Amino acid sequence: MLAERINEWFEELIQQGLQQGERRLLIRLARPRFGEADADALPELLESIDDVEKLTTISEWLLESADGKAFLMRVKTLVEKQ
Repeated sequence: MLAERINEWFEELIQQGLQQGERRLLIRLARPRFGEADADALPELLESIDDVEKLTTISEWLLESADGKAFLMRVKTLVEKQ
């Protein structure tokens, strides 16, 4: 029973690490692409997203979006739907 719980904790830590790394990467990539103001708006939006798949989708939007405003609107819409 303890071994199972330790495995669960380990998996949770791995997920948290992936989420944190993905958030940091998004912010670092947004800064040169869209500028400081848009990148600075991301941390607050991203902190409520705890699904790595959603963060990956946001990464794709970063590449697809024409500008920072469009990108942030997509992220805001996703956050509001949660």
